[in-house]
Amino acid sequence: MKLERGDTVDRYTVEKLLGAGGTAMVYRVRHNRLGTRHALKLLTIHGESIRRRLLQEGKAQATLGHLNIVAVTDIVDVGGNPGLLMEYIEGPSLEDALLEYRLTMSDAETLFIGVLAGVRAAHARGIIHRDLKPANVLLDPTPAGFVPKVADFGLAKAVRGEPLRQGSTRQGVAMGTPSYMAPEQIRDAGNVDERADLFSLGCILYEIITRRRAFPGEDTLEIYNNVAKGRYVPARRLVPDLPDRIDQAIRGCIQVDKNKRIPDCDTLAKVLKGELKWSLGVDPETLPDPPPIPSLASNIPPMTLAPRGEDGETPVPVSQRMLHNIPSFGADRETSETVEIDGTLMPYDVPPPPQRGGGLMAAALVLGSLVILALALLFAAIGFGVPLFLGLPETTVEVRTAPPPRAPVPVLPAEPAPLPDPVEPEPEPQPEPVAPEPRPTRVTPVPARPSVAEVKILSVPPSAAISVDGEASGRATPAKLELPVGRHRVQLESAGRVVDFSVSVDASGDSRWCYVFATGTAIAGNCPR
Repeated sequence: MKLERGDTVDRYTVEKLLGAGGTAMVYRVRHNRLGTRHALKLLTIHGESIRRRLLQEGKAQATLGHLNIVAVTDIVDVGGNPGLLMEYIEGPSLEDALLEYRLTMSDAETLFIGVLAGVRAAHARGIIHRDLKPANVLLDPTPAGFVPKVADFGLAKAVRGEPLRQGSTRQGVAMGTPSYMAPEQIRDAGNVDERADLFSLGCILYEIITRRRAFPGEDTLEIYNNVAKGRYVPARRLVPDLPDRIDQAIRGCIQVDKNKRIPDCDTLAKVLKGELKWSLGVDPETLPDPPPIPSLASNIPPMTLAPRGEDGETPVPVSQRMLHNIPSFGADRETSETVEIDGTLMPYDVPPPPQRGGGLMAAALVLGSLVILALALLFAAIGFGVPLFLGLPETTVEVRTAPPPRAPVPVLPAEPAPLPDPVEPEPEPQPEPVAPEPRPTRVTPVPARPSVAEVKILSVPPSAAISVDGEASGRATPAKLELPVGRHRVQLESAGRVVDFSVSVDASGDSRWCYVFATGTAIAGNCPR
């Protein structure tokens, strides 16, 4: 069921389509009474197994409640089908952000630790994601910077406790995204454990560091073969100054043999911090060096990330986290009680460690405020006695009070005086008529046309249908489009597959963007040959 702008769903009104995939569409909706924004996920294909999987996704995310996981808040009925109501994340996905922002090595590590914190929280509840990839990590803008949030638990699997589904994954069936799937998940997605997610985390860390996929390929079969044989270009060959601990974390996660792989998120965190060295064995079978990636433009902004502590904690007040849900960051802003939320690699119910000296500083500030307040009250109470109290020379102050009002004296009425003879008033001189000045002609300014630039959209393979900002262009790749300067979301559809990516249009020159369907990457420039 497709929704249009202005449609009402339960207590919500549809504002726009955010994205569409093979099985679902996601809309931005607004609560009719509260005015808050949310994301609504609806299925585009129907069937009991698909319906059950959507409900499974909602249950998985709703039970986690973690700063680094997109929250599911409700399930609504839309024409007899379930829809997941989630928190609306205004920022881009990690996949898009890697094209839109520059990252230092420190920021890349900070970003990944946030993703790791969310996955660790899921594993602590016995839930395996099974579809971790940059497109399923959303960046939530807060005043402190971006906070990564893991999304889309549609393929989640419960490894202990009550199962999330019954028989929805057939034995021997591969489920997930090929470039990020562990070898054992390719063979049988129904019998995997946390180590499958660790493999995906290694692929994500590789891509954050190198801006390339660890396991590319022209088609699914080539990708599967590269994953199964562990063939990839070592990250250190692409980033020569890569620290040993990050190189060990990547290679330790993407080991083909799951028994030689980093087993859990806690161990991965220790390897990243350099507290534990991971034995890597023989070097991987490497692929040929790929062509260089075009450098990011000089005007691409750096990514600002919310700071994290040594253990990955990011306490962010709820009032700050909700700012991006309020339009214009000002008018109609809703206030919320400030509550610190733990987003650490520790269990979710453990509060973050107190900062040293924080309590002493707070006590000193409170004590100083009380002293100043007491002195102010004392001065107000004793008034001009303050100089005597302080031992200064006494000053005499004369205080005058206004006399009480006098009673009115009665006055006897006098004889009325005779009125003077009336005098005819002289006529006032009339001004000579002056011709009106001509009114200036008002010239209505013509609004300036928005600055546009030419953009060329390409793809491999070509002939993909193009939509820009949710509107079909009627064109297919390769195509030249004139778009206003700024950022736009481009959607391509080829062979039933729909993809989204972001392009930056600059008035200074021609912009070219190519999407490679085989690798799932958007490239700034011409398509690779």
